[in-house]
Amino acid sequence: MGEKAAVNRTLESDQLIICGNITGIIRSKEFILKSTESAQADIFSDFLQVEKGSRYNGSLKIGQQEKRNMEHA
Repeated sequence: MGEKAAVNRTLESDQLIICGNITGIIRSKEFILKSTESAQADIFSDFLQVEKGSRYNGSLKIGQQEKRNMEHA
């Protein structure tokens, strides 16, 4: 997602790299918060990388994606 993009929804993916603004729920095995990102979201991820300068407000659950995938198998 590019720097000028704005999303208000649930995003699910194996890997998400976001540079724009997101509001909603993020479910990803790997999630990267770029320095240009603003997120107001609940994040469920196995791996999180946060760049200096990014803004985040919401809840964070690390290790939840792997558990969720096993429950749906």
